[in-house]
Amino acid sequence: MGYQEIQGISPEYCPQTKRLAGYHLDRRHTEILITGYDIKRRAAVIDRWYELESGQAQPRYTTPPDPDPLHSPDFIRAYIRLTALNLCLDHLSLNDTTKRQLIEQAVRSLGEDAAFLQTQAPPPPPAGRELATLSTLLRRHQQRHSVQVVNRALVRLGWLQDIRRETPRGLKRVKQLVGEGLCYGRNQRNQPLYYAVQFPELLRRISGYLR
Repeated sequence: MGYQEIQGISPEYCPQTKRLAGYHLDRRHTEILITGYDIKRRAAVIDRWYELESGQAQPRYTTPPDPDPLHSPDFIRAYIRLTALNLCLDHLSLNDTTKRQLIEQAVRSLGEDAAFLQTQAPPPPPAGRELATLSTLLRRHQQRHSVQVVNRALVRLGWLQDIRRETPRGLKRVKQLVGEGLCYGRNQRNQPLYYAVQFPELLRRISGYLR
């Protein structure tokens, strides 16, 4: 059988003379050639051959690479859950308690501990306190600042945020207390209401941000 018919052997020709310059061998034919000239290597190959045939040794298999984690079923399920959660938080009118419950459920469904969410929860609102709108309390305390100025101060402190709420006429932007702002009021459907007894303290704390 000529080398042209043997898989793993390819000739190389000189580009100038077009004569045969050498051969390229694959690993199998390279080891066949080497062991033909090296007695020790040939003996090692034969010894290994006997060990495998007799069961004294086991073949060493290469560990297959880990599959792409981005295509694993667990990752896909987690991505779907988190995407659905983001849609709920962005487009549904939910209070803070419901949002926190949804986030906790999502975290637990991924096998993680959600205790850190509970430690960050704001303190419960005081019970039995009078609630009033921001404009009403500003007039009651004879404040010269407008509702817009106070709202901007609360936003800068991270106590107030704008959200989009679905209404029969479409999406509507409304204000919502968040974080420490929940210590001074309660979110209603169209606007937050503030605790009258704590309003002086609120004004004192945001005085540096009133411009």
